[in-house]
Amino acid sequence: MYLFFLIFGIVFILTAGIFINYIYEFFPINKITNFIYSTNNNHLFNDISILNIPIVIWGLFELPIFGKNPNFIFSLLTNLFISCAIIYIIKYGSEILFNKKDNFINIISLVVASIIGTTVSILILRITPIFNFNIYISLIGYILIVIALIINRLNNN
Repeated sequence: MYLFFLIFGIVFILTAGIFINYIYEFFPINKITNFIYSTNNNHLFNDISILNIPIVIWGLFELPIFGKNPNFIFSLLTNLFISCAIIYIIKYGSEILFNKKDNFINIISLVVASIIGTTVSILILRITPIFNFNIYISLIGYILIVIALIINRLNNN
């Protein structure tokens, strides 16, 4: 079961992340597309948080299966943090080395971040419990993460 969620999690997060990265190629700028990926690209968080919405949505799919796992919220937060950190390192490291922005580097950073983040998340779910949460606390924590993401997106607009 863990392997199923690992493979489909990587595919879902990667596909949704690439779609969000190129959302303005497919749809005009409106409130919904601006909420998903803000046009104000002056903020660093907008560049490194492309995978946050897909990770949170994938966490919603994992919640009924892994919600009773005491490490669920910790694995979700770790996935968010690792994905943002890897995108930052690859994207801005290449800008420092090559002095230019490149779409190929964006795709590479999304691929590497989704693979490593989801793998670490599944590995955290497989280890012995770090924190002793139950499903209700996991659900409350998940709702708080979603609310924080929505507030952040609304403040960027």
